Amino acid sequence: MATFTPDDFRAHSTWLHTNGVEGQQLSVTGADLAGADLTGKNLAHAKLQGANLRAAKLIGTDFSEADLTHADLTEADGSGASFKGARLDHANFTKADLDGTQFIEASCVKANFTGADGSGAQFDRADVTSGNFTEADLSGADFTGAQHGGAIFTGADLTDTRGL
Repeated sequence: MATFTPDDFRAHSTWLHTNGVEGQQLSVTGADLAGADLTGKNLAHAKLQGANLRAAKLIGTDFSEADLTHADLTEADGSGASFKGARLDHANFTKADLDGTQFIEASCVKANFTGADGSGAQFDRADVTSGNFTEADLSGADFTGAQHGGAIFTGADLTDTRGL
């Protein structure tokens, strides 16, 4: 797996703040961030396909428009994180804490949310086609306008869930 340094985070932050004029977009396929503390970081537009984010702290992290296709977020704490417009196809969120997380307009095709805590999560206008939400806590989650054909909700807590 690929690794990167704090300088890579700084270069990405500069890239975001200068609209791409300076710095460099974070683009690392297979990044190893298992257990990393990325709380509150701005990783909008980052390209982290296949990243290992197992058990990472992603509390309030901004992944808007990021590409996390095939990323492993098993048991990650992503409570309050934003994945607005992100590509999360085939991502693994098994047993992740996604309380209040935003997946608005995200592509989560065939993503695995088995056993995740997605209470209060927002999937408004997201594409969760063929996603697996088996045994997930989706109480109070919002799927208004979401595409969810073929999604599996076996044993999921759908109390007060909207849009399904």
